[in-house]
Amino acid sequence: MITKTLKISCGNVHGFAEFELPVGSHPSDLVKWASVFRPLKGMELSLVMQYIQRHQELWGNERMLFLHEAASNLLLNLEQASTSDVMLSGEEIRAFLMQYALTYYSF
Repeated sequence: MITKTLKISCGNVHGFAEFELPVGSHPSDLVKWASVFRPLKGMELSLVMQYIQRHQELWGNERMLFLHEAASNLLLNLEQASTSDVMLSGEEIRAFLMQYALTYYSF
């Protein structure tokens, strides 16, 4: 199994997802694999889940579940951030990604 981590952000709040892909099904080109997520940049969060559902068949289950988990985590963190002052700084996020990531793609 190969573990992939996805981080999505909304301002200073972040959502994370980890997904294990069976050996042989992992993308050989991470940029191409993740490029389907590009239209989400700047999209209102209320539209993200609808967008995911509309593209499920095109993206396949692995990508759809991966993104759904990250978006759900982001929504949860946004709710918690509105009642709490505890948020990770940009530096803490980068440190986390650099410590655990074998590849990193940002758009």
